[in-house]
Amino acid sequence: MSDDFDEMDEIWALYADDGAQALDAMEASLLALKAGAEPGEHVGPLFRAVHTFKGNSRVLGLSVVESRAHLSEDLIGLVRDEGVPMDAEIVEILLFASDVLRTMLEETAATRADVSPSGSEELMDQLRDKIARCKTGGGGEAPAPEPEPGPPSSAEAGSDEGQGEAADMSPPPTAPAAVPTTADILALLDDTEAEPEPEPVVSAPPVAAEAPAAPPPAASPPAASVPAEPARAITRLADDPTYRAIFRDMAHGSLTRFRAQLAQFGSDPAVAAASARSEADGLKHAARQMGLDDWEEALAAFLSEHVDLERLSALILRLDELMDAPPAAPPPPPGDCPFFEAIAEPLAKVTHLGVRISTGETPAADELRTVLDRLCTAARADGYVRVVEAVEGVGSATGAEGFRAAELKLYEELSAVEAVMPEAAEAAGVSPRRILRSWCASHAAETLAALDGVLNSLRSAATDETFRRFDRLMRLVHHACEHYALDTAAQLAMSLVDLFSRVHATGAAPDAMLVHIARGFIETIELAFDALDQGEKPAMEVLDRLFEEAANVCFVTDGLMTAGAVERRLGLPPDFHRVLSPESVRAAAEEMEKGQRFYIIRTDINTDDRTAEAFLEWLSGDQARSITNVTVFRGTETLFDFLISSRLDEPDLIEALVRMDPSGRRLALTHALRPGAAEAPVTEAPGDAPLAQGATITPEMLETIGEISASHAMVHHLLAELAENDLAEEMEALMRQAGGDWRAARPAVRALLDAHAARLQEIAQAGTALTSQLAALQEETVTLRARPASTVLRPLRTFVETLARRHRREACLTTAGDELSLDLALLERLRGLLRGLVAIRLERPERAPSSLHVTLRRDEERVMVTLQDDGAPQPDTPALADLAAGIARSNGSFRAVPLPGGGMRFHLALPLSMVVLEGMVVGVDGVRYVLPVDSIRTILQVEPSAAMTISAAGGQRVLRISETEIVAIHALRGHPAEGRRDRPWPASRRVFVILGTGARSVAVPVDELVGQQLVLLRPLRGVLARLTHLTGLALLAGGDVGMVLSANRICEPAQAEAV
Repeated sequence: MSDDFDEMDEIWALYADDGAQALDAMEASLLALKAGAEPGEHVGPLFRAVHTFKGNSRVLGLSVVESRAHLSEDLIGLVRDEGVPMDAEIVEILLFASDVLRTMLEETAATRADVSPSGSEELMDQLRDKIARCKTGGGGEAPAPEPEPGPPSSAEAGSDEGQGEAADMSPPPTAPAAVPTTADILALLDDTEAEPEPEPVVSAPPVAAEAPAAPPPAASPPAASVPAEPARAITRLADDPTYRAIFRDMAHGSLTRFRAQLAQFGSDPAVAAASARSEADGLKHAARQMGLDDWEEALAAFLSEHVDLERLSALILRLDELMDAPPAAPPPPPGDCPFFEAIAEPLAKVTHLGVRISTGETPAADELRTVLDRLCTAARADGYVRVVEAVEGVGSATGAEGFRAAELKLYEELSAVEAVMPEAAEAAGVSPRRILRSWCASHAAETLAALDGVLNSLRSAATDETFRRFDRLMRLVHHACEHYALDTAAQLAMSLVDLFSRVHATGAAPDAMLVHIARGFIETIELAFDALDQGEKPAMEVLDRLFEEAANVCFVTDGLMTAGAVERRLGLPPDFHRVLSPESVRAAAEEMEKGQRFYIIRTDINTDDRTAEAFLEWLSGDQARSITNVTVFRGTETLFDFLISSRLDEPDLIEALVRMDPSGRRLALTHALRPGAAEAPVTEAPGDAPLAQGATITPEMLETIGEISASHAMVHHLLAELAENDLAEEMEALMRQAGGDWRAARPAVRALLDAHAARLQEIAQAGTALTSQLAALQEETVTLRARPASTVLRPLRTFVETLARRHRREACLTTAGDELSLDLALLERLRGLLRGLVAIRLERPERAPSSLHVTLRRDEERVMVTLQDDGAPQPDTPALADLAAGIARSNGSFRAVPLPGGGMRFHLALPLSMVVLEGMVVGVDGVRYVLPVDSIRTILQVEPSAAMTISAAGGQRVLRISETEIVAIHALRGHPAEGRRDRPWPASRRVFVILGTGARSVAVPVDELVGQQLVLLRPLRGVLARLTHLTGLALLAGGDVGMVLSANRICEPAQAEAV
């Protein structure tokens, strides 16, 4: 018997055993519910049992068994997630399902093959019928079961293409229109009233797929096809949801302008009154066209008398009430059935048909046509053209995938109608919006998988179609989040829709930061949906961070610094946290660029109109600008803190406040803010952004590149000129002119050589300038590539929590060293290594850690990471060996240490790359060295007697630097070997640089101190990497190459040979 056969034996045995346990648990929960137990205690275990059974069937390819278990799971999900009561009918259906599934389990375990669907039609009919009635809120007696047609054709059953995305088959959404002006809306209303749009005559939609018509139930005759009717005239425009939405936008704009005119009454009452009257007259005309009597009555009363501040305030209050009032359902014409009551039954049947088609069935042609005709008739009678088009789309859809896309479109259009007529939908007991959300939640896995593919496409080919697909799919995720009441996730989904739409409008591809936020959202929400399916509460903390980062991206997309950056630079008090709007941030950034001063002024001007008017007039002048304000409550008083910018210094500002408020009680300066230095762009990048992206070319870098190009051109020109001159030929010509007399030719030759030397010096100076510019460009590049370690540690905390939950555990991670700034490439390596090490620890089968702590620190040559946890000792595993080998390949080190009291500690060290180092450049026998400034204790020039030889230490040279301290002398290459007694000590070398790390110090003799400068450290590679006391090489400002010393290695207790 082969190994493969033995393995399959074990798999089928596990399937039979696990399936029996799952069905036992299912039956136990159902019997408890039947006996009257509390549903809340048994629905979760019941759902998990069926979910486990379904998953096992899917793994072995038992599609018939899986489909029966899937419908049972859907029915339980309605009870768990949508508040459907666990009535006796559901319990009986599920007990019947338990018996059927157990029979299927026994048969499949014995035959190792799927079962025939013919033995479970009755169960499928009961499940579909109950699910459809529960989804539409219907109740009562179940309709007669419909005969199930034969199995689908092989072409249909075998087609798996396009399963990832429901929305791909639907037409792309239209771009949002611009907000209409008052003139536009009035023109639109007038045109609409004059020439109503003719309705197209819609024929009966075709069936989804051809199949033999099933005989109708005996209890009811077949329904006749309803002929198409002309659209019924709408009695008023307010009954049309499109015009209601347009009018609401118009009214919102009018209210905004009314409030602006309130403030204008103080300075120019006549102009404010005329503007308010004109605005009210236009809004009144629109209300009359819409047929909104209450709006027209309020506006007519306002226009009937003299317009003043009090009457305008009263009008605003009245219009606010009308805006907040729910829209009244349009009165149905005599003898007609209200729209939602008319569609309740056919919509339930569409949902029922969708369940059947998703399981591979093909409904009878007359059955689908009758249902769609009823929906079409109801929508056409009320003038819902888009609903009619969606119904036609359902009728013309082919295949399960096409029907699913058309079904979704229908639910979306009906949800739009419900949004403007919620009372009518509630009265009819039907909610298309709830159906839409439930549909999206049921297909969330496919939608998220498709979204992930779309994100990959956006990075490579950001076409219009790809952006439309992203918009469509993210809206479906939004509906699914609303189904599960995940409010933050739903808001974040729409924020991402908005951000990607902004990028699409610019014609550019989304940057890596934005794509990473979207991918992080997809991964997080996928885990949340999975937890909800398992009956667990999802952890959604990461969404708050993603939401904040998306807000930051919104600011960055507009070319602004973020609100957080403004808060930090100005040092705003907590009251101003998260109150800055994009306009406020833009204003603050502009004022900071002008070098203005910032102040916070507390005002108490609610009851003092004179002071309020003077203060507001001062803010509108040229001395100050209001950025934002917050409300402050002090006892029963309501005060306002204004953040302002001004060109006045503090004494002049106080004088201006005293002129407006001599008493000093109404206006007070509370904070004089000092804007800090501009933050590096890296601090604004979200912590989860891809670490290899985000650095941009600044104007300063472009200027430096231009200077380098000009310097290079000048050096090239000078060298070309020099190469054209033949110095020897010119000297011979001068000698010939002097008749071979050297004395006579000497002045001319000297002048020729001086000119040549001057050109060489000019070239050398240009080369030095070019080198300095290159060094400056390198330093700025390194600065742009730097990121705080929090960009790795913050998502690592989420990774630990998520991975632990996957293994049904709890774990948390704490960190230290988040503020450490490191290069992007190094952070990328650290992220991979830390995630790999954390995964090794958390995926232990037993005694996995529940608490982990990561510490980061660095010196001038390496970054050190310590990971400590409270888990069991870590054995040597292939995964751990691969991780250690990867660290070794990066010239790093790794060791694992078991802790005496339990737990593990892992030490990682990686060499730094692309580091800007503050160094002291010294010269030793013509060689340039760079000593890290942070490691220099002092620099001494001593007498020869201060240096001595210790015979007992093998001739080690030492230097006395104080009465109580003697340090070893470490010679650099080029210096005579200091450890040899027979070598003389050069009298000229009496300057020593004292290096120290920890408690260890050494004295390095040098010939000269060139100076201190920033250098870009380049790691040693190849044979140079064997030099033990060097960290790397650096290009110095003068064009020389300097060797960067490692203070850690020089100061080690066991001294090696000189470098």
